[in-house]
Amino acid sequence: WALDFPKGTRSPFIVGSSKFGFPNFRKIDALGNSIWEKTYESDTSHIIKTGTVCSDGNYLLAGYSWIGSDAVFSILKFDVEGNLIWKKYYSQLGGGTPFTISETSAGGFIASGRLNSKVALFKISPEGDLDWTKNYEFSTFDNGFTVQQTSDGGYIVGGVTSGINSFLPLVFKTDSLGNGEWTKILSGNALHHVSNIILTSDENFVAVGALQTFWGSSQ
Repeated sequence: WALDFPKGTRSPFIVGSSKFGFPNFRKIDALGNSIWEKTYESDTSHIIKTGTVCSDGNYLLAGYSWIGSDAVFSILKFDVEGNLIWKKYYSQLGGGTPFTISETSAGGFIASGRLNSKVALFKISPEGDLDWTKNYEFSTFDNGFTVQQTSDGGYIVGGVTSGINSFLPLVFKTDSLGNGEWTKILSGNALHHVSNIILTSDENFVAVGALQTFWGSSQ
């Protein structure tokens, strides 16, 4: 599911999720009262993994949909009342799964997630067409959980890569076409991952995530 807060502490917010396999929207006011709820029903089951509020005020949900027996990366765009504007299925990506999506300065979208056990970036046009896809292999299993566009037009990605009996926090930077520029993998003997990256005013980055201790608790 996805949870997005528009700007303003007293503004309503949108909760997006899957309900019985269908994309579901609920708009809630600042006091937690439901304003409206919409469910998009179709003959295809949708699993929602992430979403965002677009600069035009509309909503985007991303995840994967079942087309026959195949799970296909999909994106659905809805208007401010929860009515479907367009939907896109990217069968050429096979089992690609997005875990985060955000809008770029040009009005399109950048998503990150997993494709064939590798971290992947998916560049999407404003109309929902796939511009390009890039895969990044750091170990036997990698995943991208957060992506942000940087001031130079590139992208900063956070996620996880597998180490020896552990999972390690991963951060890497690309240019505007998804070509790698630098990579940081933090070592450790516990289970770690990066779930969010914050861009600071001095053009540095703060990586936020979780670690799992020896006893299995997460922090």
